[in-house]
Amino acid sequence: MKIQLNGQDRDLYVEYKKKKHTNLVISPEGFITVRAPIGTSEEELRTQIKPLIPKIEKKLREIEKNKKIYEEGSFNNDETFKLFGEYKAFSDYNLDPKDKEEVKKFYTKNLKEVLEEYLKKYTKEMRLKYKTYKITETKTTWGTCNSEKILTFNLRLVMAPKESIEYVVVHELAHLKHMNHDKSFWTLVGKAMPDYKERQKYLKTFGQFMEI
Repeated sequence: MKIQLNGQDRDLYVEYKKKKHTNLVISPEGFITVRAPIGTSEEELRTQIKPLIPKIEKKLREIEKNKKIYEEGSFNNDETFKLFGEYKAFSDYNLDPKDKEEVKKFYTKNLKEVLEEYLKKYTKEMRLKYKTYKITETKTTWGTCNSEKILTFNLRLVMAPKESIEYVVVHELAHLKHMNHDKSFWTLVGKAMPDYKERQKYLKTFGQFMEI
């Protein structure tokens, strides 16, 4: 299904489900999904979506604006890469941008150094102990902590400012004591890092554009 948004034809992916009401979801990347009751006609969908168009267009403009801000200062993928929130030249590190494995090894090494610095600092301050940690590649989470006290961190974090990485470390360590995101969990995070909400912002705003 297509619809005019900000002067352009945009695709809307429609999911039909056993439900009573239609709702619309815009992903951080700008993909638009409409979830509608089974049997809803396209004409009905357009009627329901029409009042939402100004809000959708505003959200899409915000996403595009954030993407431009994130990419500001870059030249192209063959010249620069993002490291701890700043653009760096591949040539300064003797990296071949076409060798993805080499770049990933470089990223892993640098992220590992920062993670271990923060893990050492906050396990002592928060009086918590984890079993081990690992670095993974995923698009769904920045970090995890399981019941066996094993922490995982997303490799893409290496592209974020160190302040945001530090927040993710505190977040996952707090899960060693509180597995859910309840009030006690956020109280513990806030005690260790009072400005954690500010540190979250970069990941919430630009995280969807961080691609290795």
